[in-house]
Amino acid sequence: MKYRFENASVYTEGRFEDQSFSFAVGTDDGESVFSRPYVVLPGFCDVHVHFRQPGFSYKETIESGCKAAARGGFTDVC
Repeated sequence: MKYRFENASVYTEGRFEDQSFSFAVGTDDGESVFSRPYVVLPGFCDVHVHFRQPGFSYKETIESGCKAAARGGFTDVC
């Protein structure tokens, strides 16, 4: 799938700039186009996680916690 962002507000080098860009994921030929008011930021790190493994895996496992973080837009946990 190809994703194209037109006139997105991109945070880079300490400031926001309006930019258009595209990127591909996988081999699908489809295309999605997005325009304002999207804001593109670097990945976020969740610095306060409580993985419940070992011992309390019925609450959360490392796998389920990482998947939840990724769905929330986080690229790193510690």
